[in-house]
Amino acid sequence: MTDPRRPLRELPARVLRFAFREFSANPNLPDEEFRRRVGRQFFGDPTASGSIDDLLFLQRCINLDRDWVTASPLVDPEWYKLKSTRQKWSQERLQVYVQHLARLREISERYANATNQTQQELHRVASFIVKRWK
Repeated sequence: MTDPRRPLRELPARVLRFAFREFSANPNLPDEEFRRRVGRQFFGDPTASGSIDDLLFLQRCINLDRDWVTASPLVDPEWYKLKSTRQKWSQERLQVYVQHLARLREISERYANATNQTQQELHRVASFIVKRWK
């Protein structure tokens, strides 16, 4: 990303901190209420369901198959190739990555001309990941 020294200010880190705070305060928080809070916090609109879906999907992508010391193979094509080959991933598992990348491309395109700050960040982060796969 633009400033690797400050990753805690990036959108995925902010979403993670927000979720941690919300579920720490209320471990039984219903999913729909959490989604409303995400909408209010990040888009200023608790009913922005399409943007909320995209934001939470991006968050899942950032964390897909990652562990404590490595990034998600989805954000690092070289790591994907190495890990999927070593572990002999099934076609179904490989297809999950193809589908996720396709949706990330859609997110990048959808928010290319956004005026909302979080939507602009969705575009930037999704584009960053997609460009790494070219």
